[in-house]
Amino acid sequence: MTGLHGIKRTAGLAQMMSVDIGRELGFNEIGIYCTGPNFEEPEDQLRARISGTLSAVESNDVVVLQLPSWNTSKFDMELAKGVKRRMNSAHVVIFIHDIGPYMFGHWDELDEWIQIYNQAEVLIVPNHVMKEHLIAHGCTVKKFVYHYVWDNPTDIIELQQPLHEMKKLVQFPSDPNKFQFANSWPSHDIPLHYYSKDQSSNPNLIQHHPLPNEELMLKMHKIGGYGVLWEPPEMKLYWKMNSSMKFGTYLSAGLPILVHQGIAQQEIVSEYHLGKVIETEDEAVDFIDHTTEDEYLELADNVNKMGKLTRNGYFLKQALMEAVYRVFN
Repeated sequence: MTGLHGIKRTAGLAQMMSVDIGRELGFNEIGIYCTGPNFEEPEDQLRARISGTLSAVESNDVVVLQLPSWNTSKFDMELAKGVKRRMNSAHVVIFIHDIGPYMFGHWDELDEWIQIYNQAEVLIVPNHVMKEHLIAHGCTVKKFVYHYVWDNPTDIIELQQPLHEMKKLVQFPSDPNKFQFANSWPSHDIPLHYYSKDQSSNPNLIQHHPLPNEELMLKMHKIGGYGVLWEPPEMKLYWKMNSSMKFGTYLSAGLPILVHQGIAQQEIVSEYHLGKVIETEDEAVDFIDHTTEDEYLELADNVNKMGKLTRNGYFLKQALMEAVYRVFN
């Protein structure tokens, strides 16, 4: 399984977290260094570098490529092709973390990524919406596995217990200046706690500095309240078919979740009673204000049950095992 080095943001955390989970199932890491999307090199040098990266691949190995690698798309294509070039009997599984162009609203740049995905025998995708979208745009892969929820593994003992007190507040582990809903949060009585070095002029927000992953989950657990998933309207298509790491972080931290209507995780939140699907910030405030202590504690208990799975890497383990099974069946 490929693992990305040289990048510290969420993308790097997700890849190395996945590598750690994969190790528990017997996967070995294929280390990749992130040189960035603007780093260009001659084709012969790129091919030689990838050949060295894949030198440990042996006959009939299942190679899971976590993509994008946040290098160039040319790099990712050569990486996918390089597995078969190295060992023709090896099997390629591509685990799609993000569709790079879609993250930035470049809806017309999918074709080159479809060609990369078509190098795989199995694709691991967040849900059926992405599967159908890829097929509609030329994906020829026949075998798909769903990875519905990002895990966030941890052994912190305090996180194993459900929240036992209702607090009327919301938490958001990101910069509010990048999310209009956060910067315009309407309630002073139900404040929004955010985690960023950047300050906000909104008096309804409470700032906390960024923390390493496990420290963040522990602090969020201690502060309590709700987590929130919210995306701008122009990104709704993307988030209808993709998974947010924040969702797994909230589950592992034990927070009931407010989900903006249209985001992929709304079905899970509704089916398992993990929080509330909302359309507006005012609706979120109204829901929090009128939720009783007993209702909140029931949500928190449901979240803790699901959190036991994310804290132990359950969802990715299931996806990886099914992907290997699908390769040979």
